[in-house]
Amino acid sequence: MGFGVVLTKVMIVVLQLLVAVVIVGSFATMATGDFDFEYGEPEFTYTEDFEDINALLEDGININISVPLSLTIGGYWPVTDFQYSFSLVAANWNHIGGIAPMDIEPGENADLSLNEEITYFPSEDDIYDLVTTGTDFAFSMSISMGYLDNMFKFGAEISATLTVGPFLEIGFDDENVTYDGTTLKVPIKFDPIKEQLDDLIDQLINEFGLDPDELPFDPEDFDVDELLGLLPEGVELPFFGASFTDDEGNVLWNGSASIIMQNGTPTVVIDITPEELEALQGQGADLRIGVDLSALSAFEDELPEEAQEIFQALDGFMILKGPSDGIVDNALDQV
Repeated sequence: MGFGVVLTKVMIVVLQLLVAVVIVGSFATMATGDFDFEYGEPEFTYTEDFEDINALLEDGININISVPLSLTIGGYWPVTDFQYSFSLVAANWNHIGGIAPMDIEPGENADLSLNEEITYFPSEDDIYDLVTTGTDFAFSMSISMGYLDNMFKFGAEISATLTVGPFLEIGFDDENVTYDGTTLKVPIKFDPIKEQLDDLIDQLINEFGLDPDELPFDPEDFDVDELLGLLPEGVELPFFGASFTDDEGNVLWNGSASIIMQNGTPTVVIDITPEELEALQGQGADLRIGVDLSALSAFEDELPEEAQEIFQALDGFMILKGPSDGIVDNALDQV
């Protein structure tokens, strides 16, 4: 899904606010005898100038939503307690906004504009999910008003879900897991990654107006097969950590992992016992693979400052995450 399509869907969700106001206004018209609702063009902006991933995690994404709204009623009695509220929820984050209850006198042009400044603080997991599995943003809104000193009340509620991503499809190949009672080998799905990376780079260039000449690499020269070729067949690449975590991120099991090329496919290798795997069955856990450079910390002071910065940036960096039920079940079937 292109970023332009994402923004279009966001604007559609915001426009549902206008639909809710019109619905409530239609009921109110029966009581007031007159109703004039006006709205301007919605505007949506967000932070684009991130220096790096750490800045994104620390500062969050600043989002501004603005929708000009005004309401004029007729009749003889004011509208009382006009209000609307909404919530925007994603993963472990949520934002609640709207306007406080207000009275609208007959003939008065009331400014009901939506002006929301939202800061979305994604975690590393959230960003990973956004890129590889997609993220659901749930939007809900309620709007209400009273008439004749709240003798008559009118209201409406709307809700919508906006799915953003995935931009890359990569994960574990749980159908081809092998297990000998000690060593668990889980192939990584990499087949479609080259085409997806090309599409993502094109989206970044086209949607954000990036200059291809200013990129740190030439997209034409980017070859995943060549990168994978740097890992010779059967040679083990250490310095990875493995963990199984539940839905809330609690660690159910952790240990060390390595990656090897097996039959031309990058494969995660983990030492784990059948008893430990049995304890994970039915847990709905995720298998997570991350860079673990803690073993190199003893040599850190001997390394150039630039190398230390690279190690600090990479240590703990999650490179792969995916559901583990299929992995666990298929492994135990081989015991």
